[in-house]
Amino acid sequence: MNSLNKVLLLFVVVFMFVPTAYSQNNADPGIGILMTPASLEPESDGILRATVGNYGNQTIVVNSLRVTISVGANAEIIGIAPGSDARWSQLTLTAGPANTIRLTNIGGAFSSFDVGDILLDVKGKVESGPVGILANIIYIT
Repeated sequence: MNSLNKVLLLFVVVFMFVPTAYSQNNADPGIGILMTPASLEPESDGILRATVGNYGNQTIVVNSLRVTISVGANAEIIGIAPGSDARWSQLTLTAGPANTIRLTNIGGAFSSFDVGDILLDVKGKVESGPVGILANIIYIT
């Protein structure tokens, strides 16, 4: 195959097939975390806001998302706060500081570009800087 044919084949693959194969034609779950206030004094309360949803074009069906949120040793998740998106239900919550909560969207689906907030009550345990927060989302297709 000469060089011109190789270039033409590359052009056809890149501009004809790749955009179709990788177009935003699917669900795309995502999560963002914000703590208010950014740090907690011992025994003070705060709200951890996890904005979770679908940043893609297809619907994410009921009971297909699992969110896990963990805080560092200087805080404890108490539970889901009033005002949270009604689609989220608690699966598990470990006890004590540096604990973890797991949630699922058993209360509803996420349509295209649809997000909702999970609000969590958090209590400060020791005086320190910002709370170490880890979060992830799993999409079960």
